[in-house]
Amino acid sequence: MTLQALKHLHRFDGGLAYFLATGKLKISTLGIHYQIPWLHLFPLAAWIISMFVMSGIVAGFVSVNVMALVWLERKVSGLIQNRMGPMMINILQPKMLASSKNPVLKWISVWFGGWLQTMADGVKLLLKEDIIPVNADKWVFITAPICVFTASLMGYALIPFAPQFPIIENLNIGFLFIFAFGSYTVIGILMAGWSSNNKYSLLGGMRSAAQLITYEIPMLLALLGVVMMTGTLKMEKIVNFQRSLGTHHGHWLILYQPLGFLIFLIAGIAETNRTPFDMPEAESELVSGFNTEYSGFRFSLFFLSEFSNMFLSCALGATLFLGGWSGPGSSYGIIAFLWLMIKAYGLVLVFMWIRWTLPRVRIDQMMEFGWKVLTPLALLNILWTGGEILLVKIQGYQHQYLYIWFPISLLVLAMLFMPKPKKKREHKLKFAPFL
Repeated sequence: MTLQALKHLHRFDGGLAYFLATGKLKISTLGIHYQIPWLHLFPLAAWIISMFVMSGIVAGFVSVNVMALVWLERKVSGLIQNRMGPMMINILQPKMLASSKNPVLKWISVWFGGWLQTMADGVKLLLKEDIIPVNADKWVFITAPICVFTASLMGYALIPFAPQFPIIENLNIGFLFIFAFGSYTVIGILMAGWSSNNKYSLLGGMRSAAQLITYEIPMLLALLGVVMMTGTLKMEKIVNFQRSLGTHHGHWLILYQPLGFLIFLIAGIAETNRTPFDMPEAESELVSGFNTEYSGFRFSLFFLSEFSNMFLSCALGATLFLGGWSGPGSSYGIIAFLWLMIKAYGLVLVFMWIRWTLPRVRIDQMMEFGWKVLTPLALLNILWTGGEILLVKIQGYQHQYLYIWFPISLLVLAMLFMPKPKKKREHKLKFAPFL
């Protein structure tokens, strides 16, 4: 590892390592130019220290972000289902806020109450006894939540949070890297289900594997439309494509790929095991499924992974379809980061809204919907995207709005002409005459 190699690392930890090795800090997007003459570490030592620092920053960001997501989900559930706990529990007296005629106090109770319940849940999980079943495979049982949480952390590596600010190098494989580690998550869930020596846990792990295979195929097929339009797998280039389209001002890819975005959204809900697709941990059927035998800190790792994967899916959708960090004033790194967070949290609210509104579907309905509806629609979206690209190349970008609503009409037609399930005939009971 040399200074020249550190200088050409186009990522944050490379800039930090170069700063530790030379004492020169330069962040053009923030207008920071700083120098410490006495700071000169060996390049290899500077690179190792920067990697540890970046790992701590990512873990800290994910932990704080998950706490915010848990609080937000409780608020959404409280608003939709009229739950008093997430709405009222805070330092002030809940009864005083509920009965107050002051609109300011009521506004505080609605939007800022309930945060003590989230803190109480965290303390409860940390204080619970850590139990390992007697007949469980001990080391696999211990390793499973670590595998799941590590896989969710690695997915953040390629999300461009700001201009030229992916956590690692802007890889050519792009979002395929995220999907590769997303597939690694199901291995941890299978390990948890099998090692618990519990039939319900094993069923939950097997359901998770089947669900991942079923919905990852239409999700990747839906994202092929993005690759066809942008001509790249690099996340940064996809964002730049949405900022400037040829010599014309760019637009979000959701305008060109509405059907692909809808398929991605539905498959993302299924991939993160959220209602109505929470089959791997269906409480009414599997008593919480693959994590039934877990308690304490290890259960909290599964809990953190679920919310971490949900935000990762939303951040990926915001990057690929909603312009990522682009927006007014996005030339400054902090403002660009805020734009991405706003878009990602907007999709998070959609995920939460769906969870607390729709009931859980049956396992056969979930599998049929993935294979018989989403996958054919994803293939149809690829076919239409190819025709759309040819038309745009022939007629120019000024006619692009004539074509974006066609996939929506195809979706409506598919829903109208979808065969309805046959109703089972009711057989009347026939009683034998008395002798």
